[in-house]
Amino acid sequence: KQPCKHGRREVNMAAATMARPPHPFWTLTEGRAIFEFGAFGLFRKQMKNLPKGDGHPVLVLPGFMASDRSTRPMRRLFDDLGYKSYGWELGRNVKFNEKREQEMSELVERI
Repeated sequence: KQPCKHGRREVNMAAATMARPPHPFWTLTEGRAIFEFGAFGLFRKQMKNLPKGDGHPVLVLPGFMASDRSTRPMRRLFDDLGYKSYGWELGRNVKFNEKREQEMSELVERI
């Protein structure tokens, strides 16, 4: 294990670099997203009653094979609640490797 750049926790680098895509079954279940999006829209007005944020940043990561476009409704909700939300700005989430880890670390530093 190697310490994370900030020393807050340890990361098992071998496990991170050996990450594999999910089983095909779980990939197929991503089709449920359209129903979840519809439910999100139905309950959006009630969600404004959730506890208010204090302005701190929130980084919203897209699911496997998704992009920032899919997280836009959630980020708008966080913004409406008083948080400062950010998308990951790294395109479609299709892999995790050392380069992606570096890009994500730089994003966290930026926000």
